[in-house]
Amino acid sequence: MLIIFLVLVFMSTVSARPRLIPAEQSKLDAWIALNMRTYQAEMRRITLELVGWGGLDQRLMEAELDVKVIQVRKDHGTGDFRTVTEAVNSVPSGNVRRVSVWIGGKVYREKITVDRTKPLLTFYGDENDMRVITYNGTALQYGTVYSATVAVESDYFVAVNIAFVNSAPMPDGIRKGAQAVAMRILGDKASFHNCKFIGF
Repeated sequence: MLIIFLVLVFMSTVSARPRLIPAEQSKLDAWIALNMRTYQAEMRRITLELVGWGGLDQRLMEAELDVKVIQVRKDHGTGDFRTVTEAVNSVPSGNVRRVSVWIGGKVYREKITVDRTKPLLTFYGDENDMRVITYNGTALQYGTVYSATVAVESDYFVAVNIAFVNSAPMPDGIRKGAQAVAMRILGDKASFHNCKFIGF
């Protein structure tokens, strides 16, 4: 029922404001920009109406309307940053929009903490070639809780096509402090899609 309502609202909105494609090439960019602004304004209006019904998380819906993409490429240096840590550090404290960190390359050896002031962060890898974030922290060095390769303290974290790995050796029952955590999550409303977690 809700989907039908949304389709009808959107269809009536679009059909109520027909704009013909200009014949002159010089006016085409302005026409596209105007139509995109109209579309985005309508989507915001519909989103806010849905939120008003209490069915959706308002903060999340507003954040998803304006997604920023950051590229990390350590191999070729063609991205915005060479490490995931640098990309995370570039997100401002008190962030209010979704920031998607697209991770290129294969393996990143780093210990990452996303502090609680940086919500709405996404780590995104290639679905055909899972990205790996690995480190070898152990309880002996950091304490069990802080041995995590990736620690996320913020809300609304999302990871897609990422392997979180703690590469420290498997505990043998003899070594002290050998526990090795791959991922620690403290924030609310996190989601993981096609991810792996490897640690001891």
